[in-house]
Amino acid sequence: LPTDRGGPEVKVMYVDTNYHFDMLSLVKVLEQLPEERVRACLGRLFVVLCSSSVQLLLTLHYLENTFCSQPALCLLVIDSISAFYWVDRSSGEESVAKQEAILRKCSEPLARLLRDYLIVVFATTHANIRNYGRWSSSHASDFDKAYISRDWQRLVTHKETVSTAQSSSFRFSLGYSKC
Repeated sequence: LPTDRGGPEVKVMYVDTNYHFDMLSLVKVLEQLPEERVRACLGRLFVVLCSSSVQLLLTLHYLENTFCSQPALCLLVIDSISAFYWVDRSSGEESVAKQEAILRKCSEPLARLLRDYLIVVFATTHANIRNYGRWSSSHASDFDKAYISRDWQRLVTHKETVSTAQSSSFRFSLGYSKC
């Protein structure tokens, strides 16, 4: 959003791994602005679609050049880093290391982005329900087990749980802003 509407007027990179980004909903939020301001706001938004963890890894490597050449780019949103969990898990056989290999590699360029460009990163992931048996209050902590590797978990500085009637998910803030 523009500064006069309470926004920081910065550029945002949105990496959509779930293919759930709804541009029409965003435009509806911006409808209160004149058309030229809506275009300016949308001009500060970059949306990238990733259909595999390998594409996510390549995208994160590419983003280093993008953040270097775009100083107004201050926010990276990854929705969701757990999108390929089950695919990676099934292709990694019985080895947890093989299952998490690509996502572990993804944490390296992300750590460099956080360190070198001081950006804010929001990444979402779905909660992992480890206990499929009867629910009791003692099993409530099972929702705290996220579909992310330890390398990603080390990058997390803030965590917030967001729940809906249908599902539960985590939102992570992984860095600090220069904006």
